[in-house]
Amino acid sequence: MIASGISPNVVSYSSLIHGLCCVDQLEEATQLLKQMVQTNIKPDLYTYNILIDALCKDGKAIQGHKVFDLMLQRGVKPNVVTYGALMDGYFLAKKVGEATALFDDMVKMGLKPNVRGYSIMIDGYCKNKRVDKAVALFKEMPQRNLVPNTVTFSSLIDGLSKSGRISDVQDLLYEMQARGQCPDLITYNILLDALCKSKHLQEAIELFQTSVSKGIRPNVVTYNILIDGLCKGGRLKTAQQVFQHLLINGYKLDVRIYNVMISGLCKEGLFDEAMVLISKMDKEGCFPNIITYEILIRDLLENNENRKAEKLLHQIISQRVMSL
Repeated sequence: MIASGISPNVVSYSSLIHGLCCVDQLEEATQLLKQMVQTNIKPDLYTYNILIDALCKDGKAIQGHKVFDLMLQRGVKPNVVTYGALMDGYFLAKKVGEATALFDDMVKMGLKPNVRGYSIMIDGYCKNKRVDKAVALFKEMPQRNLVPNTVTFSSLIDGLSKSGRISDVQDLLYEMQARGQCPDLITYNILLDALCKSKHLQEAIELFQTSVSKGIRPNVVTYNILIDGLCKGGRLKTAQQVFQHLLINGYKLDVRIYNVMISGLCKEGLFDEAMVLISKMDKEGCFPNIITYEILIRDLLENNENRKAEKLLHQIISQRVMSL
């Protein structure tokens, strides 16, 4: 472009920076921003936000903050998008204090946090085990005339679930529905996971049936959660029925869901059935991984099936040698 005598402007630079960020060439994108400044082309808010967001999503919150500082030095005022990207980046880096300070600074600057900003904070607090802080922020939203969306509810439900506060989760679900917010597949998967891990299996099955009746189409993640919960909760036959339903209906299953089912069979000492399932995997074009064999060998040893474990280990080694 420059070689052809065409002078790039802020729009062309921003497009290039965006393109570089999309292909994870963040160092090149940062250098391009510096080049803009050196050639007296003023990056605008959009340009800075692109780079800050990309750096933060890549786990480089400190570098993102340096771009933020440069932005302030150049007289460009950040907006809620800028602050949101940085807060998200600091939460990703487990730096809760820095994210909180940015949220407070944003308010002091006269910027009004939007639903997305609150959702970032609530999700960040939950993922960093500060659930009470997340709840406090959630309760603050109506005071600012902000209506939590499905993402906000799902984040808080996830945090409450993982901290074992199942009754609070149920209350929040009722509130969500009362506000006209329909739980989506992500919300149902979070709830299903919480119920399975807390051994509320009948409630988990009922929730699954409710979600299907409301037109929510379960995905492989949903079935993975349900089958794992059923196996660990001593309901292997029900887990097998669900798994067979998936096979009969042509679901494309990944190695993780096979491993869950194989683990459930092994826990009940059904090693021959587990081996049959591994054969099915091969026919379906889904090949066992190291975790598959670790499950089998560990459970064989735990059940004093040492010879079978040794035979399987030799089989794995010979297969690996043959594939070299």
